This record gives sequence, structure tokens and C-alpha cells, in this order.
Amino acid sequence: MFFRSLGARVLLASGLLLTLVTCRDGTGPEGLHYARVAVAPVFPSEAGLAAFGLAIDRVRFVVVRPIASPDTVADTTVALPPDARVLDLSLRVPIVTSPETVLVSIVALAGAVPLFEGTAPVEVSAGLVAPPTEVPVTTYVGPGAGVDSIAIAPRTPFIYFGDSLRFQVQAFQGGTPVQQFYVSWSTSDTALAHVNGAGLLRAPINRSSVRVVARTPAGVRDSVLATFQPLANQLVRIAGNLQSDTIGRPLALPLEVEARAADGLGVAGVAVHFRAQLGGGSVADTLVLTDSSGQARTVATLGLLIGAQSFQATAAGLSGSPVTFDMMALGSAPTQLLSAAGDAQLAVVNTVVAVAPRVLLKDAAGNPVAGVPVTFTVTGGGGSLSGGNQTTDASGIATVTSWTLGTLAGTNTLLASRRN
Repeated sequence: MFFRSLGARVLLASGLLLTLVTCRDGTGPEGLHYARVAVAPVFPSEAGLAAFGLAIDRVRFVVVRPIASPDTVADTTVALPPDARVLDLSLRVPIVTSPETVLVSIVALAGAVPLFEGTAPVEVSAGLVAPPTEVPVTTYVGPGAGVDSIAIAPRTPFIYFGDSLRFQVQAFQGGTPVQQFYVSWSTSDTALAHVNGAGLLRAPINRSSVRVVARTPAGVRDSVLATFQPLANQLVRIAGNLQSDTIGRPLALPLEVEARAADGLGVAGVAVHFRAQLGGGSVADTLVLTDSSGQARTVATLGLLIGAQSFQATAAGLSGSPVTFDMMALGSAPTQLLSAAGDAQLAVVNTVVAVAPRVLLKDAAGNPVAGVPVTFTVTGGGGSLSGGNQTTDASGIATVTSWTLGTLAGTNTLLASRRN
């Protein structure tokens, strides 16, 4: 028997012609006939196997008569040397009628481990040898044959010029991790970047990208896009500076920076640390990796102190870092009007109290609120006021000019209220 090339119409490099014969053809005892069975197994190519780290060194042949109760008429395993071009194999294969169709199953093994199998019907006749029947031995049955999904990590790799990254892969069957399985690695452009059998890829020295593909022998696959880029050397503020809003509120625009390389383009995957610097504010994310455009952003919330506040973005080793964002925090609506001085005094009737009454206006955070009109009104005991209409100063204070008590002994009262 002979190897013969199968060309481009099959995945596999060549076929191996197997002839199963008896010591003699014709009719034997009890009316049995003996026939020759000629098959040409088609195995995965050596290169295809090598991509998975696999090699076939044994082949099992099983011949079955497909009747109501299938009858195995031959079952043998032979060694397949690496340089084998011909396999001569003689077996006693009895048939009941001539011609008759038998099923020939071929299993490719690595040691005792089945890797690939294939089955085909073959018509045989006593005394005749038909042309060999092609049997593709391409169904993967080895370790991890049940894998239905794989996942490469990392999912969005960015690799600096000249650096290497070893990809990892996990396999699953019905969502359950599979421990033993095989994968091959490849890229969408081997001329640009090659990944070896261990999943190790080295970046070229130019901005570009390739798709990295992992595939099991059964054809289950996953891929990720690997991007090649130079190192970043500067951190630049992009947006979010010089905003103003009410204390305690998130700013309308996120704080945004860009990590750039010497070519002026963004660099992905750079760690940027955000923090509040002045005013007691906060940031939504303290650590952000730059995206595919080289940008990192986070939302900032002002602290509860009125006035200037600031935030910072820092990236280690980059010029321009840290980047500062300056903000202005405005007071919120007043919610509290409190006595600040002049309460519970004792004085002679029809005289001016020693301490002019004053009040303090605050917002919900306890900050003084300036510029708000306040009215003072006598509400008990008679008496009179001078300068009853006031406006809170920068400290949130409003002070009546003077308060003269009434002419009758007893309690005098004064009411301060915010004018709308």
C-alpha cells in the first residue's frame, strides 16, 4: 500500500493506504467468504499536529459488519513510525455475502491516548479489490474534546515596543473549567508579529495591532486584539479644569488627562491616580488605566468648604505629572438662621441694650452664607429698632444697628428673619 497526496481538498497532508486481507480470498468453512478491504486514512498534517504539540504514533483499525447486532470482524492496532509511507497489514476478515458493506473505523493515537477518529462504509467483495476508500480521521476525541468555549487573557493587551507578553487561556465545558486540553496559537499577521506554541508574542517596533487567536483541535476558538505602542513620556490635562458648582455636588465635567508618547499620540494602559488635593472633595475612581486613546477620566465631587478647591492626576515617571484641576465651590441655599450675639440681656426700660443683636446665616453644610437680606422686627414688650433691615456679610453675620427696650418692665422680644 502507498501514501498518496490528497492536495488542497482536505486539511490533512496525506493518506495511508491500508489493505485488510485474509490469507486467501474466496469461500471458507460454513459458507463464509473472505475479502480484501482497502482504505486510505487521511490524518491531520504533521504541521497541524505540531501546532498543538501532538504527534500520532499508533493507529487502530476496527472493521464491523453493521447488522442488527453489529459484529466486529477485525480490531488491531499498529505502530506508525514518523517516516512511514506504507503500512502492510493482513487480517482475516470474513463476510457473509459478496459484495457486502462493512464499517471501517480508524483511531489515531498518541501512545494509548486516542486523538482523532473517523469511520466510513466500505464495500468489499470476495476475490476482488476495490480502489481504496478515503477515511478522514479528523474528529478530535482526545483530552479536552468536550470543550465548548475558551477564553484568552488578557482581553485587551497593550504591549510596548520590543516587549513580550505570554497569553493565557482557559477552557470550559458547559461553563465548568476544563483542566486538560490543547490549543494552538496564531496571529492574523505572522509577518508583523508571531506568537509561539506557548502563547508568547513579541511586539514589533511600530504602532500596529494584530489579532491573537487560540484554537482547540476540535475548532473551538477565541481571539483578542493586541496593540503595539511606545512608552508614554508625558501626562497632559484634556478637560475638566476651572469648573464651579455648589459645595458637595459632583462636577458636571469629568477630570480627564491623556498619557502621550514622544510621537504625540496617546498610550493605553498607563496607570493614572486621581485624588482631591484641596477643599475636602472626592473622586469616583482613584486609579484609572488609560483607554485605547490614551485617556483616563473620573468624576469629581466638591467638598463642603466654600471657595477654591483642587484635584490632582498623577502618573509615575511622566513629565507634566501631577496635573492639577482648579475649582470654585459655591455655597448652597441657606438653611439655618442662628442667634450670634445680644440674646438674654438685662437692661433698664426705655434704654438701648448694650450688645446689638446679631444673627448668623448658614447653609446645610454649616458654611456662612453672605449677601442675604435679613429683617429684624420687635415682637414683644414695645420698644423700637434702628437699622432693622440688614444683609449678611462675608461671615454670614447680620447685625441690627440698635434696639431700644419698651417702657414697661418685663420681657422684650426681637425676631430676625430672612427676607425673600
